[in-house]
Amino acid sequence: MPIGTKRGDSKTPQETTVINPRMRAEEYIVSLLLAGDVISKLSIVRSIVDMVTDVSIRRILEELIKYADANTEKPIDIAAFADILPSELIPVFDQAYLRDLSEIVQDPQDAEEELEKTIQELKRTTILELIRKKTTAMNQVDCTDDQTEKLSKEVSELTAQLKALEKS
Repeated sequence: MPIGTKRGDSKTPQETTVINPRMRAEEYIVSLLLAGDVISKLSIVRSIVDMVTDVSIRRILEELIKYADANTEKPIDIAAFADILPSELIPVFDQAYLRDLSEIVQDPQDAEEELEKTIQELKRTTILELIRKKTTAMNQVDCTDDQTEKLSKEVSELTAQLKALEKS
Protein backbone atom coordinates (compact mmCIF):
# COMPACT_ATOMS: atom_id res chain seq x y z
CA MET A 1 0.00 0.00 0.00
CA PRO A 2 1.50 3.42 -0.97
CA ILE A 3 2.58 5.72 1.82
CA GLY A 4 -0.08 8.30 2.61
CA THR A 5 -3.06 6.06 1.88
CA LYS A 6 -5.42 4.46 4.35
CA ARG A 7 -6.68 0.91 4.29
CA GLY A 8 -9.53 0.74 1.82
CA ASP A 9 -8.49 3.98 0.11
CA SER A 10 -7.89 3.11 -3.54
CA LYS A 11 -6.45 6.50 -4.46
CA THR A 12 -2.73 7.07 -4.48
CA PRO A 13 -1.37 10.34 -2.99
CA GLN A 14 -0.83 11.66 -6.53
CA GLU A 15 -4.49 11.12 -7.37
CA THR A 16 -5.69 13.00 -4.29
CA THR A 17 -3.47 16.01 -4.93
CA VAL A 18 -5.42 18.75 -6.65
CA ILE A 19 -3.44 21.08 -8.87
CA ASN A 20 -5.36 24.20 -9.74
CA PRO A 21 -4.91 25.98 -13.08
CA ARG A 22 -2.88 28.75 -11.44
CA MET A 23 -0.35 26.30 -10.00
CA ARG A 24 -0.18 24.51 -13.35
CA ALA A 25 0.52 27.83 -15.13
CA GLU A 26 3.21 28.78 -12.61
CA GLU A 27 4.99 25.46 -13.10
CA TYR A 28 4.58 25.69 -16.87
CA ILE A 29 6.28 29.10 -16.86
CA VAL A 30 9.27 27.57 -15.04
CA SER A 31 9.32 24.73 -17.58
CA LEU A 32 9.35 27.17 -20.49
CA LEU A 33 12.07 29.27 -18.88
CA LEU A 34 14.30 26.27 -18.21
CA ALA A 35 13.84 25.00 -21.76
CA GLY A 36 14.88 28.32 -23.28
CA ASP A 37 17.35 31.11 -22.75
CA VAL A 38 16.78 32.14 -19.13
CA ILE A 39 19.36 34.93 -19.23
CA SER A 40 17.42 36.83 -21.88
CA LYS A 41 14.19 36.36 -19.90
CA LEU A 42 15.43 37.65 -16.54
CA SER A 43 13.34 40.82 -16.72
CA ILE A 44 10.24 38.67 -17.29
CA VAL A 45 11.13 36.44 -14.34
CA ARG A 46 11.62 39.47 -12.10
CA SER A 47 8.26 40.92 -13.18
CA ILE A 48 6.25 37.80 -12.32
CA VAL A 49 7.97 36.37 -9.24
CA ASP A 50 5.70 38.36 -6.89
CA MET A 51 2.59 36.98 -8.61
CA VAL A 52 3.58 33.37 -8.01
CA THR A 53 1.64 31.86 -5.12
CA ASP A 54 3.19 28.38 -5.03
CA VAL A 55 6.01 28.68 -2.49
CA SER A 56 8.24 26.10 -4.17
CA ILE A 57 7.88 27.66 -7.62
CA ARG A 58 8.55 31.12 -6.18
CA ARG A 59 11.70 29.90 -4.43
CA ILE A 60 12.90 28.24 -7.64
CA LEU A 61 12.36 31.49 -9.55
CA GLU A 62 14.17 33.48 -6.87
CA GLU A 63 17.10 31.05 -6.96
CA LEU A 64 17.07 31.19 -10.76
CA ILE A 65 17.36 34.99 -10.64
CA LYS A 66 20.29 34.79 -8.21
CA TYR A 67 22.01 32.11 -10.25
CA ALA A 68 21.50 33.93 -13.56
CA ASP A 69 22.73 37.22 -12.07
CA ALA A 70 25.93 35.49 -11.02
CA ASN A 71 26.36 33.68 -14.38
CA THR A 72 25.38 36.22 -17.04
CA GLU A 73 28.01 35.39 -19.68
CA LYS A 74 26.80 31.92 -20.54
CA PRO A 75 23.59 29.91 -20.77
CA ILE A 76 22.31 28.46 -17.53
CA ASP A 77 23.95 25.17 -16.62
CA ILE A 78 20.83 23.30 -15.49
CA ALA A 79 22.77 20.59 -13.63
CA ALA A 80 24.82 23.19 -11.71
CA PHE A 81 21.67 25.15 -10.94
CA ALA A 82 19.89 22.03 -9.67
CA ASP A 83 22.87 21.30 -7.40
CA ILE A 84 22.42 24.60 -5.54
CA LEU A 85 18.69 24.13 -4.96
CA PRO A 86 17.55 22.99 -1.51
CA SER A 87 16.54 19.33 -1.52
CA GLU A 88 12.86 20.13 -0.85
CA LEU A 89 12.69 22.00 -4.19
CA ILE A 90 14.21 19.23 -6.30
CA PRO A 91 10.96 17.28 -6.95
CA VAL A 92 9.19 20.45 -8.13
CA PHE A 93 12.22 21.48 -10.19
CA ASP A 94 12.47 18.00 -11.75
CA GLN A 95 8.79 18.02 -12.68
CA ALA A 96 9.13 21.44 -14.33
CA TYR A 97 12.42 20.64 -16.07
CA LEU A 98 11.40 17.21 -17.34
CA ARG A 99 8.12 18.38 -18.88
CA ASP A 100 8.05 17.46 -22.55
CA LEU A 101 8.18 20.74 -24.46
CA SER A 102 9.95 19.35 -27.52
CA GLU A 103 7.30 20.53 -29.98
CA ILE A 104 7.14 24.03 -28.51
CA VAL A 105 10.86 24.73 -28.10
CA GLN A 106 11.78 23.60 -31.61
CA ASP A 107 10.82 27.05 -32.80
CA PRO A 108 12.09 29.84 -30.50
CA GLN A 109 9.27 32.10 -31.73
CA ASP A 110 6.64 29.54 -30.65
CA ALA A 111 8.32 29.13 -27.27
CA GLU A 112 8.37 32.92 -26.78
CA GLU A 113 4.69 33.22 -27.70
CA GLU A 114 3.75 30.35 -25.39
CA LEU A 115 5.65 31.97 -22.51
CA GLU A 116 4.00 35.34 -23.14
CA LYS A 117 0.55 33.73 -23.36
CA THR A 118 1.06 31.85 -20.10
CA ILE A 119 2.35 34.94 -18.30
CA GLN A 120 -0.68 36.91 -19.55
CA GLU A 121 -2.93 34.20 -18.12
CA LEU A 122 -1.09 34.35 -14.78
CA LYS A 123 -1.51 38.14 -14.70
CA ARG A 124 -5.19 37.79 -15.58
CA THR A 125 -5.73 35.22 -12.83
CA THR A 126 -3.93 37.41 -10.30
CA ILE A 127 -6.09 40.43 -11.14
CA LEU A 128 -9.30 38.38 -10.98
CA GLU A 129 -8.30 37.01 -7.57
CA LEU A 130 -7.66 40.54 -6.30
CA ILE A 131 -11.03 41.72 -7.63
CA ARG A 132 -12.79 38.81 -5.89
CA LYS A 133 -10.94 39.47 -2.65
CA LYS A 134 -11.75 43.19 -2.64
CA THR A 135 -15.38 42.60 -3.64
CA THR A 136 -15.77 40.14 -0.78
CA ALA A 137 -14.23 42.67 1.62
CA MET A 138 -16.67 45.34 0.37
CA ASN A 139 -19.60 43.07 1.15
CA GLN A 140 -18.50 42.52 4.74
CA VAL A 141 -21.02 43.71 7.31
CA ASP A 142 -18.42 45.66 9.30
CA CYS A 143 -17.01 47.51 6.27
CA THR A 144 -17.32 51.30 6.71
CA ASP A 145 -18.43 53.65 3.94
CA ASP A 146 -14.88 54.98 3.58
CA GLN A 147 -13.49 51.46 3.29
CA THR A 148 -16.18 50.53 0.79
CA GLU A 149 -15.40 53.60 -1.31
CA LYS A 150 -11.66 52.85 -1.23
CA LEU A 151 -12.22 49.20 -2.14
CA SER A 152 -14.64 50.19 -4.90
CA LYS A 153 -12.02 52.49 -6.39
CA GLU A 154 -9.42 49.71 -6.22
CA VAL A 155 -11.81 47.28 -7.94
CA SER A 156 -12.37 49.86 -10.70
CA GLU A 157 -8.61 50.24 -11.18
CA LEU A 158 -8.15 46.46 -11.28
CA THR A 159 -10.99 46.12 -13.78
CA ALA A 160 -9.30 48.72 -16.00
CA GLN A 161 -6.02 46.76 -15.73
CA LEU A 162 -7.86 43.59 -16.68
CA LYS A 163 -9.43 45.22 -19.72
CA ALA A 164 -6.06 46.60 -20.83
CA LEU A 165 -4.47 43.18 -20.36
CA GLU A 166 -7.17 41.47 -22.41
CA LYS A 167 -6.74 43.99 -25.24
CA SER A 168 -3.02 43.31 -25.49
